[in-house]
Amino acid sequence: FTEFAKIWLTSASLDANYENATIDQVNVTVVDNDVAGLWLSARDLNVSEGTNGSYMVRLTSQPANDGTVIVSVTVDLTELQASPRSLEFTSSTYNLSQEVTIHAVDDLVDEGEAAIAIARHTMSSIQDDFYEGLQGPNVTVLVADNDEAGVSLVGGWHNVTEGGGPDMYSMALDSRPEETVVI
Repeated sequence: FTEFAKIWLTSASLDANYENATIDQVNVTVVDNDVAGLWLSARDLNVSEGTNGSYMVRLTSQPANDGTVIVSVTVDLTELQASPRSLEFTSSTYNLSQEVTIHAVDDLVDEGEAAIAIARHTMSSIQDDFYEGLQGPNVTVLVADNDEAGVSLVGGWHNVTEGGGPDMYSMALDSRPEETVVI
């Protein structure tokens, strides 16, 4: 936004030629170049299932009217967990970075090499209309899968002798199936 101001000047001097000299007023236009927004230390994050990654967040300008801005972090809870889920910035802390930790959920499903999930940021402020409802940049999270489909045999010797006793063993799936498995 733009503000206008006027500056009136007076002079004082022991020199009579300059004592109370007439000085034109100065018109000033102040253009505010601060833009409401969100700064992130990273736009991409790589994590493996069951591990954490993090990035820093801060506002790009001081909230107006001694205001408070809440930044909400939203993620797909089947893939990610964010902590904290909301950050609070004030007129005195807007330029201090706060950390967001992203935890990749270990879902026990073989999903291939990696999945892509998004951490979204929404700002809200009762005192500052520029921040109210503003959408911040996203963080794209590449989640490396640590699960592999397969069948494991458990127990037993797996050798039997003709006329000998039976052998027992069990089977277990190495990852949670997405459909019914028949063996």
